[in-house]
Amino acid sequence: MKYLKSKTTIAIFIVVLLTFSCKEKKRFNSEKSEQFNEEYLYLDLDHCSRASNLRMSSLFSSVKLIPLQITDNSIIGTIDNLQITDDKLFVLDKINANSLFVFDIKGKFLFKVGNKGLGPGEYSEISDFTIDIVNKFIFLL
Repeated sequence: MKYLKSKTTIAIFIVVLLTFSCKEKKRFNSEKSEQFNEEYLYLDLDHCSRASNLRMSSLFSSVKLIPLQITDNSIIGTIDNLQITDDKLFVLDKINANSLFVFDIKGKFLFKVGNKGLGPGEYSEISDFTIDIVNKFIFLL
């Protein structure tokens, strides 16, 4: 009897879970939102249909190659996140170097953000970052 009761409880839990997980998500309308500046293109990849012949030239008007300077302090294994401001490139390598690197807009290495360690102001691991352009802050997660 106890075995049957636990199976019934599990079945009810699964039905409730499926009911709430299948709820339709509301689509984000970027035209009505003031969050996005008109110079940016917003792609809703979660709700788009699959295109078989999507060309990058249909998304971007131009491409600029920026070779990054390689020094002993700026060896990057993977690029996990990349953010660009008016005058700097921020590159996160969280797998190999576990560091955030800063380059100028021409690709010259400027500095590495913070130091790995367990002391005050140090980090043991970076999983992501964001930049507050207005107040000139870098937030590491």
